[in-house]
Amino acid sequence: MIWNDLLKTIAKNDKFLICAHESPDGDSIGSQLAFYKYLKNIGKNVAIYNKDKPPQKFRFLPNCGVIRDVLGNEKFDVLTLMDCSNLQRPAIENINKFAPKIVNIDHHRDNMEFGDVNCVDVKSAATCRIIYEFFVENNIKIDADMANCLFAGILTDTSGFQFNNDDGSLYLVANDLVKRGANNAFLFKKLFAQNSLAALKIRAKIWETLEFYAHDKISVISMPKNLLSEYGEDSSATEGMSNLAMNCENVEVGVFVKYDDKEVRISLRSAGNVDVGEIAEQCEIGGGHKFAAGCTIKNVSVKEAIRIIVDKISQRLPATC
Repeated sequence: MIWNDLLKTIAKNDKFLICAHESPDGDSIGSQLAFYKYLKNIGKNVAIYNKDKPPQKFRFLPNCGVIRDVLGNEKFDVLTLMDCSNLQRPAIENINKFAPKIVNIDHHRDNMEFGDVNCVDVKSAATCRIIYEFFVENNIKIDADMANCLFAGILTDTSGFQFNNDDGSLYLVANDLVKRGANNAFLFKKLFAQNSLAALKIRAKIWETLEFYAHDKISVISMPKNLLSEYGEDSSATEGMSNLAMNCENVEVGVFVKYDDKEVRISLRSAGNVDVGEIAEQCEIGGGHKFAAGCTIKNVSVKEAIRIIVDKISQRLPATC
């Protein structure tokens, strides 16, 4: 990737606002925090804003406490959007109100290249990998804080390197980040192997909803959104559940559904024979990758939303499945 436009934008401006998509995940938070630290290291004035607070699971990451969830009328020179494929996804409204220039850094294949500067690599496994490559290819020092944030983003967006969406070079990136200070064992434990008692109870409730469709090739688990508040937890309590929905042998697509009276949000995971990104893109709001994607269906019951998504998946199951 050619970085000239990004480097010029950083050099010519002082005040940066970094945002990501709604319901931020590990990749969006990791990329925000790593880029924040880089800009601070070179003397820039930087703020991070997300409408939604970082899930509890990610709050141990370096500098996570600087992320705001309230933004006034402050003006910036540059708005950097991380991990957003289009202007419907950012967790900020009226984006042109805050800065005259937009930088778009993302890896989703449906990215609309809406920025004044677009650093988009649809072959990259994570936005954090794009940030890593920007740092390395421009001889920018990656300190331990930055390394941990980047490793966390890559780890979560690949579900612990489970998804076969990379040519193998991602392991070299991970190895380099460990050499630069990323604590891989600690990060894996915090992100994948540590849950509160309440989170485990929520997961037990979710597993009670498990259903199979299409000759057991599709598995579906679901939860009402108010289940989280009922147990005093946030979205990190269910982090990774969409991946676990695929854990039964012979399942081709795992589906995790979260719903309320207004909308049904669906996370999709594929074993590889079904492109769930294409399925998600068929919905009014949706997109993603071949192995992992998400969509939202509004103004229907959860039962009807499940029927709709199961039908779409069933139509794409290979005949040999």
